[in-house]
Amino acid sequence: MRYSRDTGNILVLFKEGGLVAFSRVPANELFDVTIPAENFFAKAAMCDLLEALAEAGDNETRIQTIEAFLTQQLRGIDPDPLVDEAVRLIKESKGLIKIKDLAHALYISQDPLEKRFRAKVGSTPKQYASIIRLRNIINSWSSNSSLTNASYEAGYFDQSHFIKDFRTFTGESPKDFFRTARFW
Repeated sequence: MRYSRDTGNILVLFKEGGLVAFSRVPANELFDVTIPAENFFAKAAMCDLLEALAEAGDNETRIQTIEAFLTQQLRGIDPDPLVDEAVRLIKESKGLIKIKDLAHALYISQDPLEKRFRAKVGSTPKQYASIIRLRNIINSWSSNSSLTNASYEAGYFDQSHFIKDFRTFTGESPKDFFRTARFW
C-alpha cells in the first residue's frame, strides 16, 4: 500500500493475480473498469471499515486497518503455478519475450496460456509484457538518458511505437511524463 502526500489518499495495489483472491469474477472482466468496493465486499463490512478508517489517528494505522480487513476477506483460491511462472518469466525478461516463446517455455499452447493468464491477471500476456517493458523504462530512467536510446534498449524498433505505447499506458508523451517527475 502507498500513501500519497499530494492527495492524502491511500492507494491499494494488488500484485499480479491478487484481485482474484477477493472476487469470483475473472480478472479480465474487471480490466480497465472502475467498480465500487461494495461489489466485492459486504456493505456492512465496508461500513465498519470506513468507520475504523475515520477513527484511525494516522495513515500507518489506516494502512494496518486496510491490511487486516483485506486479510479477513480473502477467499480460498487455488494458485496457478503456470500463470505465476509466466509472470516471473515476463518480469525476468523485462517484458522482452515473445508470447510464442513464453508458451513454448511453459509447455502449453498460446490459447490456453492466454485464457488462464487473463482470468488470473486481467490482461493478456502480451499486454502484461508491454506494461512490464514500459515500467522498466520508467524505473531505469535517468534525466541524462536519451528517450531514443531508452526506447531501443527496451526493444522498440522505432520511436513512434514507443511513443504510442507510452501514451496508451500513461496518457502522456514520454517527454511530458518525465518532465513532471511524477513516476508510478
